[in-house]
Formats: sequence, C-alpha cells, structure tokens
Amino acid sequence: MLGEYVSFFIFENLFIIMKNMHNEIEVKIEIDSFENIKKSLLENGWILKYSTIEDVVYFDDNNNSWKERGVTIRSKKINDKDILTVKLKKAESEYRIAKEGELKIESSEKIQEVLSLMGIEPVFSYSKEREHWVKVNNAVELDYIPQVAKRFIEIESDTIEKVEDIIKTLNLNNYPRNSKSYPDIVKEYEKNNRF
Repeated sequence: MLGEYVSFFIFENLFIIMKNMHNEIEVKIEIDSFENIKKSLLENGWILKYSTIEDVVYFDDNNNSWKERGVTIRSKKINDKDILTVKLKKAESEYRIAKEGELKIESSEKIQEVLSLMGIEPVFSYSKEREHWVKVNNAVELDYIPQVAKRFIEIESDTIEKVEDIIKTLNLNNYPRNSKSYPDIVKEYEKNNRF
C-alpha cells in the first residue's frame, strides 16, 4: 500500500513540476556590497518581492547519479513556504542554463521521507540571506552566503540577451562571473579552509 502511495505521489507531483518547467538563464556575480545595486534596482523600476533566509537541501542517491545526469533535486524553505525544485541542466558556461520547475509542498520533512523511500537522500544543505527583486519576467537576487561570508548577485531571465541587458543596466559589466552553484562554492571554500 505504501509503495503504491509513494509511486502515485511521485508521478503526480513530477507531472506537475514538469508541466510547469520554464527555461532559466542565470549569471552569478560576486560583489563586495549591495548598496549601489539596490539604488540602481530602485532607480530602474525593480520591485523587492521578498527578503528572507532560505534553508536549502539538495538530494541525490548514493552514487550522485541524479547530479551526473544533470538533474538537481532540492527543497527550500522561503518564509513559511516549502518548495520542491527540479532543475534539468542544459548547458554551462559563464551562464547557467537549465529548465526549472517548482512545486509548493506541504513540508520539506515529508518530501524527504518520500524521496528517502526511493533511495534519494539529503546530500548537502546550506542557508542564504536573499532579497528577491523582480521586473516583468526577470529576477535579480541579492544573496549573502554566511558559510563563505560572500555576497553574490544572481540575474535570471529566459534569454541571454535579457540577462546581458540587466547586467549592463546595473553597471556590472566589469565584474567577474561565477558559473558555480552555491553548493559547489561552499564545498570549495570548506575544502580550501580546513584547519
């Protein structure tokens, strides 16, 4: 009975996620301060949608086979909402290009139980302080990652041209880009800063 429930739950929710997937093109830029960026966002008509601490948990099996296939499964808690995300990586360069789908879930703990029944367990977690700014169908996220004590700007849209326009508008052309995921940034930092 439990197996049937799990199979139905997974099928139903994966169908919803897949149906709602959209293309996402993202650039991450490391920056020392958000002060000037916030001014520029306000001057250019961006709206602060929310400010929060996100607790993020990544899942995979013992062999990291989901990640090897370019599939990211994660849950995140934003304020009082739990969200399950599935990303299908399409390409990586200075841009992170993926298809992404999200689903609001009852609780991260319950989704962990269901994924565990399939052999998919939590493999990494971290927290970030995030301000989520929006304008039309574009997002700019100001992230502080306490584990590495660094600030990043994530710029997300559905085309490279739109991402580049946002970078130009915010005067970020001369800043280096980072195509690594936050888990990879945190793991690299921890590896290089072991005592």
